[in-house]
Amino acid sequence: MYLKRVSWITLNRACNLRCKWCYAQSSGFSKKQEMDSPLYEKIIGIIKGLDIRKVILIGGEPTIHPLFLDMIAKAKKHEIGSSVITNGIKFSDKKFLEQAHLNGLNGVTLSLKAPTDKLYKEWTGKSVLASVKRAIENIKEFNLPLSVSLVLSSNLYPYVDELICLLKDMQLKRVYIDSERPFIVNGKVFSLQNPQDIILGYSELIDKLEKSEIPYVFKASLPFCLFPKTLLAHLKAQKRLEAGCQMLSASGVVFDTNGDFLACNQLCENPLAQFGKDFCDYKTFNEVLMSEKVESFYKLVQSYPNEKCMKCADWSECGGGCRINWLYQDLLKERR
Repeated sequence: MYLKRVSWITLNRACNLRCKWCYAQSSGFSKKQEMDSPLYEKIIGIIKGLDIRKVILIGGEPTIHPLFLDMIAKAKKHEIGSSVITNGIKFSDKKFLEQAHLNGLNGVTLSLKAPTDKLYKEWTGKSVLASVKRAIENIKEFNLPLSVSLVLSSNLYPYVDELICLLKDMQLKRVYIDSERPFIVNGKVFSLQNPQDIILGYSELIDKLEKSEIPYVFKASLPFCLFPKTLLAHLKAQKRLEAGCQMLSASGVVFDTNGDFLACNQLCENPLAQFGKDFCDYKTFNEVLMSEKVESFYKLVQSYPNEKCMKCADWSECGGGCRINWLYQDLLKERR
């Protein structure tokens, strides 16, 4: 099996926002779906056995887990570094962030939801931009590595100027821009936007990002061949394009709130193996990783999703993008 470099632990499915595009909709943001301390320690033991030294805490919103601070400390005790993917609201409380830092938190990826407070209210259900901005200043003050991520959709294009203004004001060292991904609810795949519609607005946004000297990177979940050739060449030349995911490279492991082994957090309804049934510790989990079922799954995921990919010069970098997109539609029917 492939070398594992990182692990994601889903602490909860509850959240203090209600983003319209969130994959956690499938759980109803249930407060009952929450990892407890004994299970967390067992998962940490498995991760340590795999010789993984980096854990990314995810949700829901992981910072609202009642044991969030304690869980960071427990990872540090096992010489495992912790970072978190968060909406940032809890980190507007400087004392909370300070304690997380002292307990061992060594990185933050903050997911920015909207460029204005009005749009935060419309898209997430809460007017919290001021709290998010305060959180960013707090994170900077503690010198924690910070990346800000943003899901780009066609809904955002009318507000590009407001977005540029906000990002410039924040004085960030790194901004990750991701394309909107389909999500799965009750076994059905949903997409809020057509991939082609999203890509149409990229050129204008990139031009304004570069004129404002905002350090951005595109995290492409769409196949490269959907991009206009001139835009793709520019992004590659400027080293502004990243692609692929841990599911395609099999370089990471994801654990759900109940300890189940997931291929991707967006596939939480379909675990590859169940904690307590298929594995309970490092030894039995390693057997799962070596099993025919898991090997076959990754071989399928890493196969060409379309015959056009077989002859594509960008395949090694692109990998066909997010596999969930292919469940939604054949992305290459209208290849540019």
